[in-house]
Amino acid sequence: MPYFKITEVSFSNFSLGNPYVNVTVYTSEFSTVNATVTELFIEAENGTCLFNATITDGYELPKGMNMSIVYSWDWTRYSGQEITVRVRAADGSEATKNVTVP
Repeated sequence: MPYFKITEVSFSNFSLGNPYVNVTVYTSEFSTVNATVTELFIEAENGTCLFNATITDGYELPKGMNMSIVYSWDWTRYSGQEITVRVRAADGSEATKNVTVP
């Protein structure tokens, strides 16, 4: 099973006109296998799914490496709210991070 975590979640500057979310995932150098990221979820505090992206072929993340996953998502209506970002790997393991939308 891969050991990976979400290290950072950032949001675009809305004044640029193209809102997006950028999720940085890191697979530990001590992981026994690479992580293959297959899904990204963003959930409200009450558990409601606000965004879901399925990555058909998956993004393979080698041990000891970072990867940024960027998706177009209009986060502005959730400004000031706490959300949970969840990344799922092909083997079903998950990493989560709670952040406040700017």
